[in-house]
Amino acid sequence: MILTGHSFRKKSPLQARALAAGYGATPILDDLELDVPDGQLTVLLGPNGCGKSTLLRTMARLVAPMSGSVLLDGSDIHRLPTREVAKRLGLLPQSPMAPEGLRVRELVAQGRFPHQSLLRQWTTQDEAAVARALAITGVEALAERPLGTLSGGQRQRCWIAMTLAQETPLILLDEPTTFLDLRYQLEILELMVQLTHRHGRTVVAVLHDLNHAAAHADNLVLLREGKVYAEGPPEAVFTAKNIEAVFGVACSILRDPASGHLLCAPARGGAVPVAQHQAIGP
Repeated sequence: MILTGHSFRKKSPLQARALAAGYGATPILDDLELDVPDGQLTVLLGPNGCGKSTLLRTMARLVAPMSGSVLLDGSDIHRLPTREVAKRLGLLPQSPMAPEGLRVRELVAQGRFPHQSLLRQWTTQDEAAVARALAITGVEALAERPLGTLSGGQRQRCWIAMTLAQETPLILLDEPTTFLDLRYQLEILELMVQLTHRHGRTVVAVLHDLNHAAAHADNLVLLREGKVYAEGPPEAVFTAKNIEAVFGVACSILRDPASGHLLCAPARGGAVPVAQHQAIGP
């Protein structure tokens, strides 16, 4: 694993230690080590099947480790009570589903479930948390609209608002821009940046678009064959050598003259032969 720069020296509220996980008897993650830096946007990148979503789901306690552990604020997350985890970590999975006819405000209010109990019903504190989540995501005007009447980008903002209403310091997002038009992808990415830099949340997201990840992430994690291949700030990790090693594509890394962001420009016919790709090590 290439460590560049970087996050493992900073406070980490979420850590993977010698983590192996998968489905059935087949491991997808293998002896994986990761420290998620506090107060930053961390993006998980890698080819299909490398373990991005499996890692996110294991860190969210939806998949049990085969070996190793996930630590939430130093404690094994899989041994913590469900309600306690839900007060500290929020997850937005891929393609979430909602009951037919549910209004936006009702959806966002579901994020308050960890704070409810037989002894504590809905309070002004819950109402204020929902109002803050609607405001941060810019969907106040949609609060009384049925979710099914909204565009894809509007719905995704509402789902993120529900996650924000949990008021957790950690938020995990599994492919939050998938199936969205470019404009809405950029809106969601900018919202993720604001959640970290303006609202003090720690965000971990799985993305597929390399250039979007390089432009918005504070911390990039490149996964290859169930392990962390490289990790650190985009300036150090987003290199032609690393992209070729992880994705099997020869490319040039350029800098956008307007924004200063790094861009990956694949070479024409730049797919690296499988044997050569597999031979590229860290």
